[in-house]
Amino acid sequence: MEPLAPPGPPAPVTPRNRDLFRLGESALTILGLLAGATLLCYFGFLDASGGLTYASRFTGFFMLVVGVVALASVIAAFNYFGPRAVRISGPTVLLGVLIVLLSNLMFLAVQIQGGEYTVFALVWSTLIVWSVWAGHMLVRGRAVLRDAPRPRALATGVMITAFAGIVNFSYTQIYLPYSAKPLIMTRVSYGKPVANTRRGGTDLPLHLHVQNTGKVAAYIVASNYTVTGQITANVKKTAEGPDWRQGIDRGETELHRYVDVQSYQLIEAGKFIEDGTWLEPGETLNEQKVVELTARCPFATIAANSEVQYVRKDRVTVAPSGERTRSWVPGEQQRSSLPKDAWQLKDKNVPSTVDFVRYRRRVHFSWALLEVTRRPKFLYLWWILYQPSRSGYPTGPYTKAAIASEGDEQKEVATPVIRARQADRYGLVIATSGIAALPVSGLPGQ
Repeated sequence: MEPLAPPGPPAPVTPRNRDLFRLGESALTILGLLAGATLLCYFGFLDASGGLTYASRFTGFFMLVVGVVALASVIAAFNYFGPRAVRISGPTVLLGVLIVLLSNLMFLAVQIQGGEYTVFALVWSTLIVWSVWAGHMLVRGRAVLRDAPRPRALATGVMITAFAGIVNFSYTQIYLPYSAKPLIMTRVSYGKPVANTRRGGTDLPLHLHVQNTGKVAAYIVASNYTVTGQITANVKKTAEGPDWRQGIDRGETELHRYVDVQSYQLIEAGKFIEDGTWLEPGETLNEQKVVELTARCPFATIAANSEVQYVRKDRVTVAPSGERTRSWVPGEQQRSSLPKDAWQLKDKNVPSTVDFVRYRRRVHFSWALLEVTRRPKFLYLWWILYQPSRSGYPTGPYTKAAIASEGDEQKEVATPVIRARQADRYGLVIATSGIAALPVSGLPGQ
């Protein structure tokens, strides 16, 4: 058996191979710079031209300027890998690589902060890896740094650009949303009742008032007002402690000494603000309804309350129309085949047989980057047609809302913890008025 021949010397690197390797480096560098610059210009243009607030437009303008600088580095790359007629082309390419690195680190941080992963997470990661490779390739042998007329000035410029980007991102996306909060207030009051001379009974004006007392505009996504009547009976003896215990056992939330609350009945309920209406800071909306009471109506008192669901206008926009489903088959008495809806999983005191209307509308984020780092979101709104019980709570029909991805609305129905998270992320908040009660005895027409 003949012994193996010793390995020969490595194949020499021919000029042809060296040229091909150089061509591959230049092509990969130019493509990476072009991809990073395109993303910056795209997101910057969307926010600069269509941002909902001055802060988001400023962020878009800043990204657009940085994107243009990155595009200039693409042009410089052709000179650097070609004739090198311009001495500063190398440092300009290095600046573009650093811009792509820092911007994609920020994009990836936004993706991770949201806790949702889309295909763009792979894009950010790929460009970060490319940036590290391209930066190492450019500074290898310090050729690029030697070409820089003032290396320290270049390093200072890069640091200032990075610092400005971090400050702008922190101010517009972290500080402003948490320092300026919307505050919507709603209340109900009664006008002067008058006797209805045509049909008898009483016409009672009901004033519904909504005001934005905060510093941020808000969308009203749902509104509801409810008017109920309380039927009572005089007790034969003064109610004492044991009687109160029995009432609490029956689910009552009010204790009365001289009367026995027999039931609550719904008089009227409904929407009083068009969905999608927005309120600027300091703006007020007033609506007036007329509550019609029959002559000698059986109620001892009537009670009215209102509620509104709203979202921050600087966080999201809500589509003006969407889908509507009902828990019953239109035109028939039977219930639809909809599964047990999400709100019923949380409202243990509301039976699953209660009818409801569900609305679903598309939600878009105010920052273009969030549109690609988050899954599509929808506003789910339930108008629950609950009839008041003897306990008086809930007082009648009410609303629930959640912003979630399709299929996740079951998880995002407002419990105290989730409500705080939705208020923090989207500014989705419910505002309720107190209950305005009015005795019926002594009203004109009664």
